[in-house]
Amino acid sequence: MRQHKMTITLTIATIASLGALSVVSGCSTGASTDEGTTSEAALRAASPTCVSARDACKTKLESIASSIQAACTTPDDCKAAFDAAKPDLQAAAKACETSVQTACVVDLGGAGGPGSLGGSSGHGSFGGASPGAFGGDSGHGAFGGHGGPGNNQDGGLPGHVDSAACQAAEMTCRQSLQSLQSMPPTACTTIATACMGGHTATPTDACKTAISACKDAVTAAGAGTHDSCGSAIVAACGGHTK
Repeated sequence: MRQHKMTITLTIATIASLGALSVVSGCSTGASTDEGTTSEAALRAASPTCVSARDACKTKLESIASSIQAACTTPDDCKAAFDAAKPDLQAAAKACETSVQTACVVDLGGAGGPGSLGGSSGHGSFGGASPGAFGGDSGHGAFGGHGGPGNNQDGGLPGHVDSAACQAAEMTCRQSLQSLQSMPPTACTTIATACMGGHTATPTDACKTAISACKDAVTAAGAGTHDSCGSAIVAACGGHTK
């Protein structure tokens, strides 16, 4: 009788352990959590809300840049137009950063960031550089890491790593958004000296070049954000397969 009860207890414990593993690995649903998140990244980047936010950002920045160039009829006007547009550029860039971030970006973690299934640094519930119950870089533990059923980057279970291309596309988008914080671009700084008032009534070639370079840089910032936070993410994250 005692042996029979022990057998039942061990069987229940084994079933419970396997059930927990199925839930953790996501195998019971036939698709990993990360794959769903990656698909979500593509869907959000292609959504009408994201397209609208990107279009508004691009249009606003291009409009301000064009207005600076249009107002550049004399050297003093060129400099005054740029000085007056600085607050508008900074405000537009901040609005772009917030709206595009909210509408277009899904946080996929990062190559070195913590996560529930670990990152390259090994932090998270399952994984780590040191040995543990669910493994780590040294491969020790029930579910391994580099030396077990994990993968070459993350401690944890197989099949739970976002596409590197998708992560890279998301990172490029974030970098593009962060670059807007330095608006106006560095290329615009030469306007102050190139467009100083002088004896001539019309802008010098140097002044015109400075204004043109500034416009191009502002326009490029808007277009870069538009592309990197839209089509680039869709291309890298859409139709994702493990």
